[in-house]
Amino acid sequence: MTVEVQRKVVVPASVEEVWRRVGDFGAIRSWHPAIATCDVERNGPQIYRHLRTHDGGEFLEREVAEHDDVTDHSYAYEIVSSPLPVSNYQSVFRVVPDDAGARIEWSSHFEAHGATEQEAAQAVAGVYEAGLDSIKQQFA
Repeated sequence: MTVEVQRKVVVPASVEEVWRRVGDFGAIRSWHPAIATCDVERNGPQIYRHLRTHDGGEFLEREVAEHDDVTDHSYAYEIVSSPLPVSNYQSVFRVVPDDAGARIEWSSHFEAHGATEQEAAQAVAGVYEAGLDSIKQQFA
């Protein structure tokens, strides 16, 4: 069964300002507290990011879409490999206008793998919450 997770946060800044700071696929190291290194590799049209967490976890993610225009500031990616208990993971990271500034939305759908659906959802939600809380603090 497919599991869905979505988290969002609003910051008092313009969409453009937020996107400049957090919108690049390789920028996650500058705003997610768990990420120690992020190396971006371009292989023809394919873009991958290799992430290493402070506790030694390793992720390989592939960008599958990117939009950076007046109406859509987002990118989509899939996890190729990670320590998370998920498979077939697809995610969208988006910045949209909000009355109070900009809203950052991080959502995904996936299948639990090696854990219950609730445990997998909690693991992914924890990643999102830590990252979004960090972004919110940067714009406080």
